[in-house]
Amino acid sequence: MAPYLCYFFHAHLDFRLPELESVALLTGSPLKILQPISNSSPFLMIDLPSDDYVKLIASRAILVKGIFEVWGRGTNYEELLDSFRQYPVSDAEKFLCPGKTFKMKVKAFGKSFPIPEQKAIINKFTNTPFTKGKVSLKNPTTKFWVVEEVGEYLPINTLPKQILLLREIAKGQKKLVDRYTLKKRKYLGTTSMDAQLSLVLANQAHAQSGSFIYDPFVGTGSLLITCSHFGAITIGSDINPQCLRGKTENCNVKANFLQYQISSRLLDLFVHDHSISLWRPIPIFDAIVSDPPYGIREGARKIGRNPADTRQREIPEELRETHVPTSVEYSQGEIFSELVLFAAKMLKVGGRLVFWFPAITATYKDSDIPRHECLDMVANSVQILNNRICRRLVTMTKVLAFEGEKHQKLQSGVTTAHDNIRLIRHPLPQSPSGPAGI
Repeated sequence: MAPYLCYFFHAHLDFRLPELESVALLTGSPLKILQPISNSSPFLMIDLPSDDYVKLIASRAILVKGIFEVWGRGTNYEELLDSFRQYPVSDAEKFLCPGKTFKMKVKAFGKSFPIPEQKAIINKFTNTPFTKGKVSLKNPTTKFWVVEEVGEYLPINTLPKQILLLREIAKGQKKLVDRYTLKKRKYLGTTSMDAQLSLVLANQAHAQSGSFIYDPFVGTGSLLITCSHFGAITIGSDINPQCLRGKTENCNVKANFLQYQISSRLLDLFVHDHSISLWRPIPIFDAIVSDPPYGIREGARKIGRNPADTRQREIPEELRETHVPTSVEYSQGEIFSELVLFAAKMLKVGGRLVFWFPAITATYKDSDIPRHECLDMVANSVQILNNRICRRLVTMTKVLAFEGEKHQKLQSGVTTAHDNIRLIRHPLPQSPSGPAGI
């Protein structure tokens, strides 16, 4: 069997390999990476035992355009044709023979081809086994691609780094990005996560039929929607009751689940302050997913009282049922430290914690992310938001059972390195006497 080529979309570059490896693990596919992945190329050579495993991975992968079998390669068309002639005739005849049809596409990374040039390239395969097959443009049995890898932002006349002849085996799940796009969603908030990254997160969380997934900062439900799509039973909470209630009866978080016909997989939504956990420390979740607010669009809050307010106040009995307690700022260091400790207690062994961690790009260190002895970090992908701020999708797997007092503390302490990320984005005004106090 010839090696396989994974053709990625050239976006979210740092997420491509972690998602591919996560999906391979989820589907039980024995994936081998045959070369280092490069941010300058959308191609990655991989090894799998059969086409069936390829189809399994492609059935979940979001950042994969398609996975192909390599039939030939070269730096020019003469080398490509020589390479193709080395491909076993018996294997080629399975797809290029009477009774089978095919279609050939001409594509490139870093350039586009006018129609006449595409035809000229296809005609180069006239005296090859392709003459044994029958062309069908509408419904071919097999699709072949001729792909030139040129590169981004290069002059038009740049020669290709390589030219590939590929047999298409399976395409990725871009259609899901279109299905769950925010442009068509009924209820949105200021921090609703876009569909593509939500789906990638669901793959990192190993969302699947029968898994139980919790989001303690659920917001408008973007992360749980994609987890539910893959069959997970989901539950979410948020400190903001208005966010959960939405605008009207038909424009709220539950309306989003109804829109996508996955409401049967949403167990419940409830108002809850994550800093005061109501959960018994029993490992019941297969995954915990989260995109906590970090002060750029929405600030994080927890129930509390301003230390400067020393007044003694008692809530009258008749108001207690509808009383909304005061809240204070919930620092980033506290949020993520408590989230990691919560996951160590509540995840089943083998379960996953997947969360977005915002950071100041210039000062970020891996040690800024809280660690716990029960959790191993398996992925840490960065998305650059601007020249000062980034966010990282962190994936941790629970490897040890939580044992009471022995595991009550984090391995790394609460970090305050990125607590002022809001001020990086929205700096305080300067006063004539110097910088304003923070």
